[in-house]
Amino acid sequence: MDKFREGVRDLGDEPARQTEGAQQQGKSGMESAKQKTQGESKSNPMEKAKSAVEDKIQGLREEGQKFMGGDKGGSGR
Repeated sequence: MDKFREGVRDLGDEPARQTEGAQQQGKSGMESAKQKTQGESKSNPMEKAKSAVEDKIQGLREEGQKFMGGDKGGSGR
């Protein structure tokens, strides 16, 4: 629980570093997505960053559910 909260707090305190880490983690998945939307990625780098952040958030949710036990982790309370 505490570890999960630290992760969430880090996301708020250091968004640039967390985004960077998410891009590193999600790189393999991003490669295939980049091929599909190659033109879009070049013109709109925010799309790349957004999906990387979503990957990170999904990872944190899964981690939180491990600590909380089941679906309760997604309630945000």
